Amino acid sequence: MEDKRYYRCSEVSSYGVKMGFVDMRALGEAVGGVLNLNIVRRTAEEGLGYWEVENGTLNWHYDCENNQYSDEEAQARIKELTELVEDADEDTDPEELEAFKKRKYQYMAKDREGRDVFLADSGYVLQMAQMDFKHIKFHFTSEF
Repeated sequence: MEDKRYYRCSEVSSYGVKMGFVDMRALGEAVGGVLNLNIVRRTAEEGLGYWEVENGTLNWHYDCENNQYSDEEAQARIKELTELVEDADEDTDPEELEAFKKRKYQYMAKDREGRDVFLADSGYVLQMAQMDFKHIKFHFTSEF
């Protein structure tokens, strides 16, 4: 099985993974296709003029689904996700969560952020867990 690696949501080629670096294609996708980051400095050094933002934003932010956000929109989205995480913590009974993790230890794992993940092997197992542990909030995406 090929080891997949990502740089800012862009998949690095197998050669880049093997050699331990980000390839030009992944880098180009991550920075929106502008690979020559010295253009502003060189323009000023050559006396050709200067760069400024006429309108909009200097920086665009992208999530892994390729949604584009301005600085203000990105800050609003971060705030929204932070509130979701805080709300999720409030909806779960810590004692019941510990009992759940002990009972379902064979189905438990950690994601790359170190968060608990319940790996139900069927919809029925998940539904039964939800019925047995009513004070635990289950999330079905990794937005948290």
